[in-house]
Amino acid sequence: MEVDVAGESAFVLGEDVDELMAARPTSAVRLLPGHDQWVIGPGTKDAHVVPPTRRTPITRKANLVVAGGVVRGTWLAKAGDIEVTWFGENGKPPLNDVTEEVGRLSAFLDRPLKMTIKIG
Repeated sequence: MEVDVAGESAFVLGEDVDELMAARPTSAVRLLPGHDQWVIGPGTKDAHVVPPTRRTPITRKANLVVAGGVVRGTWLAKAGDIEVTWFGENGKPPLNDVTEEVGRLSAFLDRPLKMTIKIG
């Protein structure tokens, strides 16, 4: 079935339309590994997902910071440290959301992680 998404045509299964129409935007931040299928699926050329000016580091298997459904930065883990690089064109990073996601990763790894954020 053809639907309009922010002025662009898209196709979805008819059985999924109601669920998609009920979905609401989120500001959730997620730390994804390099070559994650959420990004690779539509392709790094999809400007809805990867800003064109940031395509090169994303295609080089950078770990990804996704916020609001768009790649907004990268992250790197070294020992007990997590360094988040927030793309400067996105304004200030949502510190609480980034901190919460690093906390989730820390719990998953069952070890404390020291977070630093830089604007890149």
